[in-house]
Amino acid sequence: MDRSELAWEGDAGGLTGQQSRGTVFLVVADPRLRREFTAISGTQHLAIEPFSSWERFLASVPPGQPGCLVVDLGVPGVDVRRLFDQLACREIDLGVVVVAAEYDAATVVKAIKAGAVDFLGLPCANQIMWRQALEAATAATRQRREERIRRATVQRRLSHLSQGEWEVLRRILDGKSNRQMAAELGISVRAVEHRRSRVMKKLRVASVADLVRLAVSAEAFAGHRFG
Repeated sequence: MDRSELAWEGDAGGLTGQQSRGTVFLVVADPRLRREFTAISGTQHLAIEPFSSWERFLASVPPGQPGCLVVDLGVPGVDVRRLFDQLACREIDLGVVVVAAEYDAATVVKAIKAGAVDFLGLPCANQIMWRQALEAATAATRQRREERIRRATVQRRLSHLSQGEWEVLRRILDGKSNRQMAAELGISVRAVEHRRSRVMKKLRVASVADLVRLAVSAEAFAGHRFG
């Protein structure tokens, strides 16, 4: 089997330039701040989409958007504790930069622990810090998208296995030999070999090592248990 077949389907490669970086979604109530953010972001050659309210952003942005989110804690309805739950409920997995004019250390800690990529105080005239925050948030969005693709791929591959193939898969992961599996399942060694071959083919893996990696991924984010 060609090792290239082990790549996840639908990976995020192939995008270049602004398309790969996506849009900076700005949720900032103060029109002056929105203009300043737009000007700074424009120097990074990023598309900008400003929103004056949190509710309008949630209603307008569909899941799977590339780019990142900059959200001001001064916007009515924005709560650092609820922010990330609201995004998750709508499957909006943008990397988030939280900004605020009035805040304390506890607010910064809460935002980072909740999932923010960065926290910037206002006003933020330091374009280096701004650029680094946007780049980190955009990279986080891209990583989450790739993880979502991997999760869907693992689930799709595993769904193709028959009950008999699942039984063999679990025993392969337990390190059992074909003879041991045959004895436990009450079938011939040749039948085990056939099932094993089908498992490898359906899961598109070339070796037991690849199979273990896929199983670890499944346990990590697809909810499967092989023990």
